This record gives sequence, C-alpha cells and structure tokens, in this order.
Amino acid sequence: MSEFEYRVIPAPRQSKAVKGIRGVPERFAHTVGGVMNELGADGWEYVRADTLPCEERQGLTGKTVNYHSMLVFRRPVGSKVREAEPATPKLALPSPTIAKEPQSIDEWEDRVLAEAEAMAEAEVSEKRAEPKLRRVQKNIPKSDSAGLAAE
Repeated sequence: MSEFEYRVIPAPRQSKAVKGIRGVPERFAHTVGGVMNELGADGWEYVRADTLPCEERQGLTGKTVNYHSMLVFRRPVGSKVREAEPATPKLALPSPTIAKEPQSIDEWEDRVLAEAEAMAEAEVSEKRAEPKLRRVQKNIPKSDSAGLAAE
C-alpha cells in the first residue's frame, strides 16, 4: 500500500491578466491551471478542492467563521522531483570580483574616484526611490523672553 504526503494551498481568489485570454472565467481557469501545472511539475497530483471553515478573531474579543477554498494535492512519500523553492525571493547579488592592487598613486586616485562616483550614484537612486514627504511648517508665534518671565 502506498503512502502519500499531502499539500493544501489556498485557491486563487483573483485571475491574472494574460494576453490573448478574454473573459473572467477563462482567465480564472488559466490561473488555477497554472497553479496546478506548477505543482504537477514538482510531482504533486491534484486530489480535490474543498471549502473549509476557519474561526478567526474579529476585533478584540469577537470571533467569526470564514470559509476558505483550498486545493488539495498529494504525492507518494519520498518522491521529490525538484527542491521546493523558498517563499521569499532570492536577492540577485553581484558575483564577487577580485581587483588587482593599485601600483601607483594615479591608480589609487582613479580607484577612489570610481568608488566615490558609485556611492554617489547609489545615494541618488536611493533618494529617487524614497517617497517625497511634504514639509509642514507650523506658524508658531515668537514670544519674547520678557513676556514669558512676566507670566
């Protein structure tokens, strides 16, 4: 008798826009099919879709029951087609390069200038990425020190 491991994932709630596919039902079917094909490539076999209740907090002390649609997949234990990808995306880091040591003062100056320019460009691009905040200036009446002492 075969043993299976199961994987339950939430069903997609929205369809993804795909060029060439018109209509909400067709786009949604394409989205669900994409999820199923992705897991199928990892060796997971689609079993069924279930709508299950889940008790969730509402406010500080309240509770409510919400229903969630779930997709159920299975595969035989020990059959891993490919490693599962991590939930968080990997950062693309530049490959390390080994620079030769500068031999003359001119080479040192060129290297320092290049590093300074790179840092300046990074700061400029970082500033562009930050949202611009409006400065609010409060009109606070100036009080003279004599008026404060008299009160």
